[in-house]
Amino acid sequence: MKVNIIGKLSGGILGTLLSGNPFGTFLGGLLGHFLFDVKEEVEDNTDEVDYISVEAYSASTNFLQSLVKICVQLIRHNNKLHLSDIELIKDYFIQQFQFEEKELAEMRTHFGKMIEDQIPIDIDESINCINSYCKYKEKFNLLQLLFLLAVNQAQIPKDVEDYILLISGKLNITMKDYQILKKHYLTEITDCYQVLGISEDASDEEIKTAYRKLMAHYHPDKNHDNYDKDKLQKIMQAYKEIKHIRQTKK
Repeated sequence: MKVNIIGKLSGGILGTLLSGNPFGTFLGGLLGHFLFDVKEEVEDNTDEVDYISVEAYSASTNFLQSLVKICVQLIRHNNKLHLSDIELIKDYFIQQFQFEEKELAEMRTHFGKMIEDQIPIDIDESINCINSYCKYKEKFNLLQLLFLLAVNQAQIPKDVEDYILLISGKLNITMKDYQILKKHYLTEITDCYQVLGISEDASDEEIKTAYRKLMAHYHPDKNHDNYDKDKLQKIMQAYKEIKHIRQTKK
């Protein structure tokens, strides 16, 4: 910050001319300082704050765009953008990354354009931005979001798993933490299909048929000898989870 002395000099000279003594010079210099120099310093400080605010906003915008790009690349594997994907990401950004609604206002349009136009995404550039901006916990939260998006698919292709693993490595997430998230999210939906005895690419009608068949087999009113309360609860919960996931994709 520059030192301002113009006000002091001008006031001092004026004080000398008017009073003809050193005391007048001192008072004039003091008055000139407060009338001119201090005001100019405050204006200089205001400029500095504005400049820093612009820098901070730019960094925040770049960070948000990088997060969006990482998510878009995962959604591209499914070749279709769903409203549930956008809402999930928006809510997660607000809760975990402390973004405000106004910062995310244009995210839906930006999402659709990136996917429809197939704009190339530089993953490494986005990762570098995230690594420079985030601590480990925030990067872990991003990986968790990717798993949530994967579970939100009707089925989870292997290339989606491979992509999440790639991002995990680039974010320097430990393999232990990656495995914890993978077991929690991906194994859970796979188990639901296994409970019903069907594959993940089964049609809605096949899922409903399998569910009704199992319920008839284990329900006490249909087959008392095979009644199994725990088994029935697992079947109902598995069907509920699969139905919920598939409905969010329509």
